[in-house]
Amino acid sequence: MRKTVFFGVLLANAVVATAQNDSIARLMRHVEEVTVTGTRGLTDVRHVPMTVNIIGREQIETRHNQNVLTSLGETVPGVYVTARGVMGYGVSTGGTGGITIRGVGGSPTTGVLMLIDGHPQFQGVMGHAIADASLAVGAERVEVLRGPSSVLYGSNAMGGVVNIVTRKPTDDGVETDLSVGGGSYGSFTADVTNRVKAGRFGSVVGGSYQKTDGHRDNMEFKQGGGYGKLTFDVSDAWRAFADVSITKFDASNPGTEDNPYIDNDQWIMRGAASGGVGHTYSNINGMLTVYGNWGHHKIDDGYHEGEKAKTYYFKSDDYVRGVSVYETMSLFTGNRLTVGADIMRSGGRAWNEAKADGAETVLVSKHETEFGIYAEERQDIAEYITIDAGIRYDKHSTAGKEILPQVGLTWHVNGHTDFKLIASKGFRNPTIKELYMFKSRNAELTAEKMMNYEVAFSQFLVHRRLKWGVNLYMTDADNMISTVVKDGNPLNVNIGESRNKGMEIEASFRLTPHATIGMNYSYLDMEKPILATPEHKLNVHGSMRQGNFTARTNIEYVGGLYTNVTAGKEKTEDYVVWDAGVEYSFIPELVGYLRADNILATKYETVEGDADAKGDGDGRNKRKIRTLGREKGMKRGQKGG
Repeated sequence: MRKTVFFGVLLANAVVATAQNDSIARLMRHVEEVTVTGTRGLTDVRHVPMTVNIIGREQIETRHNQNVLTSLGETVPGVYVTARGVMGYGVSTGGTGGITIRGVGGSPTTGVLMLIDGHPQFQGVMGHAIADASLAVGAERVEVLRGPSSVLYGSNAMGGVVNIVTRKPTDDGVETDLSVGGGSYGSFTADVTNRVKAGRFGSVVGGSYQKTDGHRDNMEFKQGGGYGKLTFDVSDAWRAFADVSITKFDASNPGTEDNPYIDNDQWIMRGAASGGVGHTYSNINGMLTVYGNWGHHKIDDGYHEGEKAKTYYFKSDDYVRGVSVYETMSLFTGNRLTVGADIMRSGGRAWNEAKADGAETVLVSKHETEFGIYAEERQDIAEYITIDAGIRYDKHSTAGKEILPQVGLTWHVNGHTDFKLIASKGFRNPTIKELYMFKSRNAELTAEKMMNYEVAFSQFLVHRRLKWGVNLYMTDADNMISTVVKDGNPLNVNIGESRNKGMEIEASFRLTPHATIGMNYSYLDMEKPILATPEHKLNVHGSMRQGNFTARTNIEYVGGLYTNVTAGKEKTEDYVVWDAGVEYSFIPELVGYLRADNILATKYETVEGDADAKGDGDGRNKRKIRTLGREKGMKRGQKGG
């Protein structure tokens, strides 16, 4: 059980007149939503066959969260994110931030691809995203693609994509925002952002810090991070950019209430950088980008009462770096052709380091290369039909070759109603951990594969004040990687397959120009139970603004959440959580806010299952775990992340 209350202030200083910014904001609210994630270029979402949700900067700011992932589950149907506690996710045993989209993803997240400005972000050795690297300070918006997106993005996009689109200055002048807050359990947050636009030059610089003692003993978390971006318009058609971000966090895992950990601590550093040039002409645009991310992890797996402390730290250094290029052109009326290529190299080194003398025992030192080329053709027929077809050829240095097709159809019935059909294939290459680390390793593993079939309907009503939509989908997955016992030892093998079906509903209604209510609901029929995945998820939310006062609220119901998927021991959990927040603008440059999470003090269990208690992940010393409150997401063999 935990209640969390935050309060703070937001200060803004803008050289650009506030009235001008308000005018621009009002204009943007009347423009249809656009996406870059679904097409590699700016496109109206109505012409994209995939299902895309966009969480804008205003939504990110009003939640006053340091991490963008905290908004996903509330906003997007079919998406579930395991949360650790008051703040922070961590890694290894006790780490959470696992994302599932329609039951695909996992904890750690390997089946959903995290991106920053379209560039892959994952740990090069373990192959999963690091949730605490998804800072909100540099995010302009978050775009979520539900369903396979491997044609454009390759491996790991089997279940979908979460793309953080970073901020950039748009208006000449200088703007600075500062937010400071404090709350329950000794929690404190602060972030600052400065944006400059002077003619062709622009910059964004930001930093954030957060800490908490946690809602249980030995659950401390603290994190500091920074972000910087430079842009330069070389000409009216050409532009260049460079950016860098870095974060460092320390996390402690208290273990379970009936079997707590001692000294289970993590010290993590992550960095990312990219640079590139792009051009935009009347009928052609494209971009060349060089990117990379890297990290250093140090983990003490801790011990239980009556046990001896570990004599070593688990350490790893990893990297991901690559080059991406694409061109989008219009060959004739209603046509849009995108061709692109990317090459990525990832890997690293992991070892155990003796606490006494620093002696190293190397666990793995491996590197992999992935190369892909793709083409996507979209054609508008009259004003009513859009046909989309794409294909990707992908070659992985270990897992081999894949050919990924995608085909979609959008029927614009009128200016208010759209139907969409799509069939797409996704895949995930095995990670270095699965191939080469620990006793379950198997260098013969091949890629997981999944086909997705989907039909969607969306409509505006009541003078466009009401928007609603429904999606129906079915997924067929095979060659899934599972761990079995062979000759008394664990072994990763490609044997898993499953078929899931689901439905997602979204609706929002603008009661007045300043008051909105909405809901999203998802139902997932799982052929086989999936850990930390709910059958039902319902969010009902509302917001209103009256003068200087703003209020918002969200109620989340989760039903049939699988907390144990062991055959014969399956267990599910149901719970309701209520969050709310208010703001008051004392003057345009000073806003105070109050945020309360889990107002009902709901106590619920999110995962119950076997967890590997040893730091080397060798499958011994199994034990039962129970995670309570909002500490979520532990999973078999999730060690040394």
